Amino acid sequence: MQNEYSEADADEFIMPDVYTMPDGGEAIDDEVAVSFLIRIISVTEGDKWKDVEATLGLLDFSECFDGIDYDLDSDGDIDPWKQVYRNEDIALNLVLPTTKVSEYFSDWIDTIEISDRISKKDALRG
Repeated sequence: MQNEYSEADADEFIMPDVYTMPDGGEAIDDEVAVSFLIRIISVTEGDKWKDVEATLGLLDFSECFDGIDYDLDSDGDIDPWKQVYRNEDIALNLVLPTTKVSEYFSDWIDTIEISDRISKKDALRG
């Protein structure tokens, strides 16, 4: 994926931002989305990406919620309702990049070149 999206940087955590288009649709910067997905898959799967399909059901989004500032009420206590709204906003920004994983993955698969082909006869011989 990083060949097609050369600006993607999975080393630095970047929270994706979804923005509204003039027609009312939602969009996301592909480089940011790919960076986010590579990082979140690698955190769960490791560097080898041996079982990506299973990993997609086990993605750990906790890093997205780390380090957020707690909103305080007038008494200086954490305001749970404001925290719920903040968590909801974060979660909503995760929907679009996560649902686009199949599109990005398909694009990535298409870039893989298979140069060492084996003829059908040779493959059948073993």
